[in-house]
Amino acid sequence: MSEDQLLTFGEVSIALAGFAGIIATFQSRGQPTRSRGDVLGLTTMVTMALAVAAMSVVPIAIKNFGISESSVWAGCSLIFALIYVVFLLFIRSRMVETNMRGANRIIIICWWAYNFLVVLALLTNVTATDVQRQYGIYFVALLNPLFFSGYMFVRLLLRPLWRDVRNNKA
Repeated sequence: MSEDQLLTFGEVSIALAGFAGIIATFQSRGQPTRSRGDVLGLTTMVTMALAVAAMSVVPIAIKNFGISESSVWAGCSLIFALIYVVFLLFIRSRMVETNMRGANRIIIICWWAYNFLVVLALLTNVTATDVQRQYGIYFVALLNPLFFSGYMFVRLLLRPLWRDVRNNKA
C-alpha cells in the first residue's frame, strides 16, 4: 500500500479546502451578495477536497487492524462509492436550482457523467476477486475529485478578477 501517496493526497486536499475558505472570506468582503453558482462551486470544491482527505486516511487506518490489502481496497472502494453517489445526488439537486450556461454547464455535465464511471470502477473493485482488487482503481478515484477541486480552486481565485476586468472595461 502506498501510504505516502495517500498522505500526500490528504495534505493537498486539506490545503485546497483551507485556502478556498480564506479566499472566499476575503472575496465576500467586497461583494454584498454571492451568486448561487459561486456558492455551489465553493461547496463542491470544499466538500470534494475534504472527502479526498478523509478517504486518503481511511485505508491507512483500516490497514492498521491487520486486514489484508485486498479487503482494504474492497471496503474503502465501497465506502467511497457510497459517498460519491450521495455527493453526486446532492450536487445534482443544487444544479437544478442554479442557472448554468455555456461552458460551465458543459463542464459540469461531463464531470458529473464521468463521476458515475468512477463509481462503477469503485464498485468493480468491490466485486472483483482478491487478486483483481487494486490500489490503482482507488488511486484514480481519489485523483478525480482532487483534480476537480483544483479546477474549482483556480476558478474561485480567478473568476472575480476577470469580472473586475470586464466591469472596468465597460
